[in-house]
Amino acid sequence: MFSRAKVENVVRPPQNPMIQNKVFAEWTEVLRIHWSAKIPISKDPMAFDNKGAYWLSNTGDIYNPYFGEEMRLCGEIKEQLN
Repeated sequence: MFSRAKVENVVRPPQNPMIQNKVFAEWTEVLRIHWSAKIPISKDPMAFDNKGAYWLSNTGDIYNPYFGEEMRLCGEIKEQLN
């Protein structure tokens, strides 16, 4: 499905990691609302100063895109797009 790398290749955000994460979160929110395939929607409650952010995945595994390897497993699957 969609990966962070694919979204970044389409959007081409600046190299600032915080801006990249913000763009990734915004794209994920758009896809979360409009996508029609069965894919897990996970949430990191600590992203963006504890405001939280969602991401989409093509597996049921948690692989947090917001904090890198140190917080890779932070988050939980909140819902599934049908």
